[in-house]
Amino acid sequence: MELSFGPVIYDFMKDKQVYNAGAIAGKFDAFIDLCKTIYLTCGASPVHVPGGGGPDQAALNVLLTTKAYKDITNFAKSSDGWAAQLEIMANPHKKELLKPFLTENPVIIKNNEVFTSDGKKYCIVHQYDVVPELSRYIREKYQ
Repeated sequence: MELSFGPVIYDFMKDKQVYNAGAIAGKFDAFIDLCKTIYLTCGASPVHVPGGGGPDQAALNVLLTTKAYKDITNFAKSSDGWAAQLEIMANPHKKELLKPFLTENPVIIKNNEVFTSDGKKYCIVHQYDVVPELSRYIREKYQ
């Protein structure tokens, strides 16, 4: 956030919930507008941010705090079963490190399927490749 948009925006955003830019959806017109606005918001930011990725993740989260997007957005929780963010919730290399920062229960991976903590199957499994067994299963199944 700070590397993309500076200390003032970072200070405004530092205590806010982080939403993943990798698993979003919406009605066509609103979604296209959001994508254009993310692109334009990133215009003055570096293309690559040290530590991974670009400024699009930070831009999405800043935009979601504005009235224009806050009022029309469904902020799905992990427990809703919409999207499992495995980089945060199940990466075996980061699981313990990130555990103190989680605001929801971790996902459950059973028989190569991903569920919420109360047993709902996820619609989207984002970043499955960070879980070696799941990644291997999916590569074998779809290659």
